[in-house]
Amino acid sequence: MPLSMLDAQFVGADSFKLVFYYRKSFDIDHVYRSFRKVLQDFDILSSRLVRADTGDFLIQQTKTGALFVIQPAIKNKDINQIDLDINEEIAVKVEALPGRPMLIVTVTPIDSGVILGLSYSHIIADGYTLDMFCSAWEAVAQGKTYKMPSKQRSYKHGFSENQIMRKGMQINVNHHLASPRNSEKYHYREINVTKEFISSIHEKAQDQGKLISEFQIVNAYLLKEYSQKILPGKDIVTVKNPVQIRKLHPDIDEGYVGNAFVDSITVFQGNEIENKSLIDIAVKIKNSIRQTKNCEYIKRVVTVQGSEIIINTELLMNSKYFEADPNRDIMITSLLDFSSKRNGWDFGTGKPCRTGKFQTVGPNMFLLMRNNDGNINVSITSLSF
Repeated sequence: MPLSMLDAQFVGADSFKLVFYYRKSFDIDHVYRSFRKVLQDFDILSSRLVRADTGDFLIQQTKTGALFVIQPAIKNKDINQIDLDINEEIAVKVEALPGRPMLIVTVTPIDSGVILGLSYSHIIADGYTLDMFCSAWEAVAQGKTYKMPSKQRSYKHGFSENQIMRKGMQINVNHHLASPRNSEKYHYREINVTKEFISSIHEKAQDQGKLISEFQIVNAYLLKEYSQKILPGKDIVTVKNPVQIRKLHPDIDEGYVGNAFVDSITVFQGNEIENKSLIDIAVKIKNSIRQTKNCEYIKRVVTVQGSEIIINTELLMNSKYFEADPNRDIMITSLLDFSSKRNGWDFGTGKPCRTGKFQTVGPNMFLLMRNNDGNINVSITSLSF
């Protein structure tokens, strides 16, 4: 199946990585069978990346496209003696390269429970897709029914390998890129933004007659605190917030599997971030996102051809900043809705009681997740720290 322009931008990029610790062990064989069952309906997640002789990247379904790895048990170690953040063995990392799996689940039994690691490439899924898949996986493990994904994008109902071959593309599974781009240059940091701080900004904004969300407040706080640290001395800083478009475009099913978003692009020039108040920065981001979420705008800039989503980039607001530029862009993405409902998945013995750091996929990226205490955890990936 050909990659959409949204998928293709993540070829060679780092993957997302999530790690959860469960104090109560679950039946690993049962969880594995549930995983395989749900993959039959989310068959895109069983893809591997391939490259045609034309140079085009494609995804191809294989039986081993998604891996479930059971590691040897870690004995005589308490969970507090295991580093969930940097231990590659407890969360085998996906590399978005030809021939490699793009979804890997790693399960590691320990004396006091079990650790589950999940790594996936943004080529095959956005956060909305991941939530749909893991919610379905959780339901099957608990013996419940789940909402089926759309048939709009699947191997069963979409492109087949024969259709691709008839287009004159010869597939070379062995073509490899050298390594994930820039991953060796990334620096990672985590911070927490407290609910008390967010509440105080809410109150100040209300006193000024301005209504802003916690997401917009955290956006503005991050820009005030970190824009000069990760993009020092830049005349232009562009903030990109992915806007999920499944419910905004009539030709995109709500259960579409894959990437379905348009970036809201907010442009700050000169010393604007430094000079504006946090509240005014939040309002500017709010207005940009609101304009992007306009249904008529989305219908104008997005074209759907079968299963492929095409962005008409010339029609985008601030279109000249569409192309990624690590010397200018800051990407801020939210899994707040996802994490407020989930905080991990319950496979029959309860939700996880601890998580590792969430690793993001690119330079100058902020990923927002909600902690169990209600505070917001921000994972920062930068080339400049």
